[in-house]
Amino acid sequence: GLKIGLSLNSATPWVHPFGVPGVTVLFPLAIGMTISPKLIPSSFSLIGGMEIGGTSGRVTVNVDVTDFSEVAFRTEIENFDLGRIVTSIADCNQCITGVGKTLSTASIDRFEASFNPNPLGETVVTVAGVHSVIPAGTNLEIENLNIWNIIRVVKAQLNV
Repeated sequence: GLKIGLSLNSATPWVHPFGVPGVTVLFPLAIGMTISPKLIPSSFSLIGGMEIGGTSGRVTVNVDVTDFSEVAFRTEIENFDLGRIVTSIADCNQCITGVGKTLSTASIDRFEASFNPNPLGETVVTVAGVHSVIPAGTNLEIENLNIWNIIRVVKAQLNV
């Protein structure tokens, strides 16, 4: 099939894209797809990152509808604080003492999850010259999870 890809790269992040407060796009960004001879997309890939209110995250997604062993994803999130995210997007300093403070008790220092059923091992996703590696199996890692002081997890790891 026909492969189409686009990557964007910059030495500096894109702060407040399209005027959205509290949001920063992290580079590189890449999106790609394969179109079958019948002009139907048969695969889709995305690699990118974003920061919202001090919370940063990266994602890699690879979907191939013709071969489900090629379906894989990986996401990483650091310094997640629901209160900071809401107040940075709302651009509201007074929210920090009210709603923001309450929401800040929902936080996580680090979260990483991946799913890759490929029996041959890790999958390297390449889109328009941008590469990302997805480890084999199902993996989940959590550090310092706090949900409104009801659920607390210091560290958890699952590798299947």
